[in-house]
Amino acid sequence: MKDPVREMYDAFAADYDAMVEAEIGQPVYAEALARLAEQTRDVPGPVVDLACGSGQMLARYRAEFDPERRLIGVDLSPAMVAITAAKLSEGAEVRVGDMRSPNVAGAAGILCWFALHHLPAAEIPATLAAWHDALVPGGTLSLATWEGEGLVDYGGAAEIEAFRYREAKLRAWVEQAGFVEVDCGVEPVPEMPMSAVYLWAKRAVTEGALGARSPA
Repeated sequence: MKDPVREMYDAFAADYDAMVEAEIGQPVYAEALARLAEQTRDVPGPVVDLACGSGQMLARYRAEFDPERRLIGVDLSPAMVAITAAKLSEGAEVRVGDMRSPNVAGAAGILCWFALHHLPAAEIPATLAAWHDALVPGGTLSLATWEGEGLVDYGGAAEIEAFRYREAKLRAWVEQAGFVEVDCGVEPVPEMPMSAVYLWAKRAVTEGALGARSPA
């Protein structure tokens, strides 16, 4: 079955790689990766990038913050997976997969930056629940996505639908999925006519009332 998101990223993979290479030096990435390394310092398991794109976040994380950690990259696009695999080579598992059901267990950390907008609202609670279950107790989620309401305006550059979500709604979904210590904020993105929400959360170390998943 054809998937328009996969087809778009397969066609755009080389240009996307060049674009992110130009952006990955920005402070927002270094700050997030340093925070992830700190929060996972004493937590066993791999760091997983869901919708890893062309692999820049995992590559920088290994080079600057956590060189011994096992890494896993998952992306819907075979072309993106090929680029990421070439960047990371040994010590990493990179494979084609769907962030909605990542087939990962025992992760110390999960990254998902600027990919959740590809999911309609009806699919997000189950996706977040799957991410929660993929983490070890005490594991960390780092999520970034476009903030707001309605569709992302690609200016005619893409034919897919992509969705913006309010910070409060994302927080509610994350808490419903069982995450604790939720910390999020909204910041403008200078290169885009939109703002982004950056969200951090943890799977509870001891799961009881505070870490239990809320009924759907």
